[in-house]
Amino acid sequence: MLLVIAAGYYFFTSSIGTSALSDEVGAAGLPTVYSIGLASVALVLGLQAILRLLIIGSQGESSIDSPDFFRMFLRASGVLAIGIFYLLIVNIVGYVIALLLVLMAMLFYLGEAVGRQAILAAFIGAGFFWFLFDWLLGIPTPGIGSF
Repeated sequence: MLLVIAAGYYFFTSSIGTSALSDEVGAAGLPTVYSIGLASVALVLGLQAILRLLIIGSQGESSIDSPDFFRMFLRASGVLAIGIFYLLIVNIVGYVIALLLVLMAMLFYLGEAVGRQAILAAFIGAGFFWFLFDWLLGIPTPGIGSF
């Protein structure tokens, strides 16, 4: 399924036009790298599943019927909800604050204890991504109240 998503993503991003103002990479450069990375992850996961099946063998139980599948689905839904929360607040509070809140929420959601280390990791992560996108790559990030 992930490989199909990667192929669809590549299909839609390959139609991004070129401009006389674009650099050597062009506007489709990063989306193409993303689709290749996504396809690579899909192939590695598929190979891992095949190897696990060959080594361990069939357990006789479908992974969809197991309670772990439902728990994993709920966990992924929580991550999706945090991502949607980020999209809803990024233009209101700005990139750095929204990313800081999302990183803290993800750390706490994934089981990290509330403490100085988690908060420091969120601050460092938000600062790193702001520095990477805004300063190094020159991609303007949303400021506070930038609708």
